[in-house]
Amino acid sequence: MYPASGFIPDDLGFTCSRFIADRICSRGGALNTRGIAIVSLLLAVAVILFHQTAKKAPSGEEASLTTSMNQPVAWNGRRAPDVTTELLSKETFSLSDHIGRKVVILNFFATWCGPCKAEMPELIRFAEKHKNDPLLFIGIDASEPESTVQDFIREQGFTYPVALDREGKVQKAFGVRSFPTTVVIGADGIVRLYEVGSISNADVAFDALLAPAFAAINAGAGITREER
Repeated sequence: MYPASGFIPDDLGFTCSRFIADRICSRGGALNTRGIAIVSLLLAVAVILFHQTAKKAPSGEEASLTTSMNQPVAWNGRRAPDVTTELLSKETFSLSDHIGRKVVILNFFATWCGPCKAEMPELIRFAEKHKNDPLLFIGIDASEPESTVQDFIREQGFTYPVALDREGKVQKAFGVRSFPTTVVIGADGIVRLYEVGSISNADVAFDALLAPAFAAINAGAGITREER
């Protein structure tokens, strides 16, 4: 065993150059206080440089996930952009036609998306529950072929309208980067909820937002078309 004093025995073949001896080593090969400080500093710099060079840049998927997670913060409380798209029924849906008259829920989905499939029964149940309320639930498909979407909504038993966002314009307008994403737009045209990910309990997710909005609409307090 070697003593804890910092003395390095000669039998290890340790020698100090004149430079090191002047700055780090004291006579006899023991490290002086200043030398210990210099060695510690050099080690710290080496560790920092190692971590900087070893740290890899985030992949495209990781960067996209981070952006998606930040979307709710960016959108909640913002005025919803006006969008127009075609429904599977061949009717035209324009958001501005409904703001002030109904609460609008947009659910962005894809037929290949597992979490989208998982939440569909719950969303369909919720839409049916509120079919007599001033609520418009719209599914927005992710630019897939019409036949694929038609098969999917028959399989899932959709009861609310579905739009084909053929060129992804509605997704882009709302900054949608992952599926499912659900956006609740209040009677005042403001985004009240921007939810990324599957919804397992629609009552918990939406009811607290819908009650005051329904009351405002029924009282005639929704914004007018001129105010949109």
